[in-house]
Amino acid sequence: MVVTIQRLSISQFRRFREPHTFEFATPNEKSRFTSVTGTKASGKTTISDALRLCLYGRVKNDYPRPYVTHELVDDLEIGETESAELSVVLSDSDGVQHRVNRTVRTVMTPRGAENEIENASVETTEDGEWTRNSDHSVGKIVNRTLPDILESVIFYNGEYSLGIKEEWADSSGITELTEIIQEASQNYPDTVKTQTEERLSTQKKTIEALLNAANDLFSEMTFLGEAYLTLDTDSDQPKVKIVLEGGSEYLPSAGERMITSMSFLLASAEILPVTPPLILDGVLGRADRETRKRMLNQLSAAAEGGQVILMSFPHSILDLPEFEAPEKNKIELKPSDPTK
Repeated sequence: MVVTIQRLSISQFRRFREPHTFEFATPNEKSRFTSVTGTKASGKTTISDALRLCLYGRVKNDYPRPYVTHELVDDLEIGETESAELSVVLSDSDGVQHRVNRTVRTVMTPRGAENEIENASVETTEDGEWTRNSDHSVGKIVNRTLPDILESVIFYNGEYSLGIKEEWADSSGITELTEIIQEASQNYPDTVKTQTEERLSTQKKTIEALLNAANDLFSEMTFLGEAYLTLDTDSDQPKVKIVLEGGSEYLPSAGERMITSMSFLLASAEILPVTPPLILDGVLGRADRETRKRMLNQLSAAAEGGQVILMSFPHSILDLPEFEAPEKNKIELKPSDPTK
């Protein structure tokens, strides 16, 4: 089963003061690749944060920054509140849709602006008519569709992830990633996890499945010929190594670290019982043209089996027109008026 993010609607959230709706690819499309392009401060990360906040009630590396559009917050007196509305429609390949709605608030206190996050509500439809679920089932429904432990896989930021800081390539990273995959697979209903239950039943088997899938992807992206990924298992915490043809270990460059990162990310989505959407922010910015070409080729392939929403600067794709998303799946952000 494939789960996709079909639509995001936001109002008064950070850059987007007026109501905005962003349409993404749907489960029945051949390629579920959506590009979101814009210059710095045009709203790419705002869209990613809105998706994350609506689904999971938090954003990564959050800091005391108002959720509500700053022009509205600037006019608040102590004790006054403004709110922002977030709504995400999830679709799966079985024809079921869930609409997650969440309100976030910014209140002015004597200490300054502070954020409040309300509980989400969820509506479900299979025939076009939305039915609201009881509040106690919200977390259960979202977790059954996109388990919250998958958050760090679904939302991938090149500035904070393995490509730069090597969060998954250090001594504990692969162990952490396999634990994420194993725990996530247990959240899904038996009807969708039976095919992978044995393959992911132990840490050893999960690492083997993850490494095999990652190597297939790595071989398509690397510049190192017959190089391959392996694990240093001499310690309790397996560590990723790149081995060149002939057996010598290779100290990877920043580009090869990013390729390694993308290999494990795409491999994770590939071996999970339910294929989750991938929201990628900042993964192309530090890559040269040839590296971007190879990465985009694999992202395009991944979008045929799942969903990829790629946030990038316009130039990251413009010089590679063969990887442009279909016109209806292109979102081009304009920085000229941040309040609209």
